[in-house]
Amino acid sequence: MSQVGTWTMKVLAVTVGLILMGVNLGGCGGPNYGRHELEICLSEPLKGKTVEVDVIGVVNDQDVEMWKSVGVTKYFSAGDSTRQEAVGRQQFKYSAGDSGCKSVSAQDSVWDGAWRGARSVVIVANIPFLESESGITDPRRVVVTLQKGSWENDKVQIQVGESGVRVLTPQKQPK
Repeated sequence: MSQVGTWTMKVLAVTVGLILMGVNLGGCGGPNYGRHELEICLSEPLKGKTVEVDVIGVVNDQDVEMWKSVGVTKYFSAGDSTRQEAVGRQQFKYSAGDSGCKSVSAQDSVWDGAWRGARSVVIVANIPFLESESGITDPRRVVVTLQKGSWENDKVQIQVGESGVRVLTPQKQPK
């Protein structure tokens, strides 16, 4: 083989190697997930009322689907095993005298423990006078992605109101 042919083969090998390295480092890793500050506030009409809100870190898509199917009324009933066994459940109880807002900071120890590797959090609220067993679309439950870069702000704000739970922070449009 001539020197030109050998040189061409070396250049080709280096080029292919650089392309493969770029694919491995940049494009195929999938989404990254991380900690977010979560602020959960009651709407004005609910301030001063007793409201229970649970926040549960969810590591995989199968568990997200399971949480979407949990009946919220049953979940908050006395002695419900789903609620009792929810690993890393952060329980907030609002009542008279509260400011109406509670939060989980991005530095909270739950991120290093039960929520390590979480891809989503499920927020479930026991809202007085609101009962709905409409399965996946129960307004008392919302699933919040923890995918990095999904939210317009560092803090994800959630409002618990008389009509249900909703995320107030705008979600970024996928690119």
